[in-house]
Amino acid sequence: MEKRLIYIIFILSIVLNIPYHSQVKAENIVISAAEIKLNCNEPPKKINGVWYLPFRPVMEALGWELCWDPTRKAIKGKRNDEKLEIEIEKTIITLNDKKLSLDVPPIIINSKAYIQSKFIVEQFGKKVRLGSKKNQIIVSDNISGNINVSGEGNIVVAGNGIILNIVEPYSIETICDMVEDADRLLGINYPSDAITKYEDILDNISKNDMPETYAHIMNNMGNAYNILSTISNRKENILKAISFYEEAGKEYIKNNNIDDDSIVLYNLATARSILAETTGDLSQIKQAIDEYEEASKVFQARKNDMNYTLTQYNLAKAYSNIGDRDKGLQCLLISEKFYSAVADEDTIDKDQNYYAYIHNSFGNIYRFGWEFTKDDNYLKKSEREYEAALKTWTSESFPLEFARVQKNLGDVYQSMPADEKKENIESNLSIALGFYNEALKIYTLNKFPLDYADIKYEQGNTYVSQYKVKSNAELINEALKCYNEALRVYKAGEYPLNFKCVSEKIKIAEDLR
Repeated sequence: MEKRLIYIIFILSIVLNIPYHSQVKAENIVISAAEIKLNCNEPPKKINGVWYLPFRPVMEALGWELCWDPTRKAIKGKRNDEKLEIEIEKTIITLNDKKLSLDVPPIIINSKAYIQSKFIVEQFGKKVRLGSKKNQIIVSDNISGNINVSGEGNIVVAGNGIILNIVEPYSIETICDMVEDADRLLGINYPSDAITKYEDILDNISKNDMPETYAHIMNNMGNAYNILSTISNRKENILKAISFYEEAGKEYIKNNNIDDDSIVLYNLATARSILAETTGDLSQIKQAIDEYEEASKVFQARKNDMNYTLTQYNLAKAYSNIGDRDKGLQCLLISEKFYSAVADEDTIDKDQNYYAYIHNSFGNIYRFGWEFTKDDNYLKKSEREYEAALKTWTSESFPLEFARVQKNLGDVYQSMPADEKKENIESNLSIALGFYNEALKIYTLNKFPLDYADIKYEQGNTYVSQYKVKSNAELINEALKCYNEALRVYKAGEYPLNFKCVSEKIKIAEDLR
């Protein structure tokens, strides 16, 4: 479990091990009055332990207009400005242009569409509350009349004259299921959907009722916004991430949970480093160093070598950013030593993905080591490690990891030295462009704008380097195209440092023409 945990930390979508044994203190729900009927004859159905609701009558009761597309076996819905589309036997639903994931796909029973009740519960209720009798109440925005609820273990979906009682209690176990579902969405890179689910859960719990769960959600909300900051609105999203990490840390400290607090400290330091890179605020780097150092002490004391190793690597980067290259190199060498110890213990037969992660980490260390020492042997080692990672991380199996390694290899070859013959550097620069182009097949402008801009910037630098070898004016034109593509993302107001850097490169390139 430790190996999996540290790998998830690395990609900023951590899932903590939290024991769900807290007791929920929920207010009693007492609802009484008018009779409410479901306007259909199809009862809810339980299949393989999953409760399904008849889709059309439930959605129409909640104010939706639906139409059936027989060609695609799809249902499209509209309610005011809201839009919905589901496809039978597919687990991805589109709601208001957002992709949502179902545990099980919608199905057809007796020519009627049925959908998992959990989807209705989580997406179309105004509020979900816990009752003292373990009843689950979902009240729509346009409910008419009151509802009578008796007994235990009911789900009640109410709105425009509908009531369904299903033996599926909404209990502490259901909270656990909801958290796990949100964590899963975060782990498969759906941060926005995960945030929506975490917010729904927070409607039902408080930090006083379930402090550990609350802290877990705060940390993972931070992780979700951290991921979003790599896609768009970097400063805004990373500031949100920092606020959630700080809240999680307060709760873990209050409950004397040092282990989980050290992980939050690591995440918080990483977020501050991103903020510093965005704004140029070195005070954030200095604060990040303090947090990395504190987390590192805990990881080392707990013999958590992987967490300790990763923290030392990030400390090396942080010290380098404030100009303390001696401490930076010291941390980098510690990181290399511990990664070597871990690599000696494992073989690719045990866990190919983990082994690829180790090789990629070595590649990062050696590439960063070259920046410290300018020792070209580090570049050769870095290339070898990245190539080893690609034996597992293919474009089909791990597309994002594959694209990141392709970009890193481009950086390595762009830095490769020339020998006595100029053909060597020409070849290396051409290879670098090839790696960048491979990365851009996945890091597109629409899906990954910041990665796209970063690669376009490096491509521009590569074309300028080629011009210095070949003196071909067309290469400068290509460089300018790349730099201007980067500026489509790096706007002056949002990414001032990136904008300034690219603008300076444009001026240099234009002067070379």
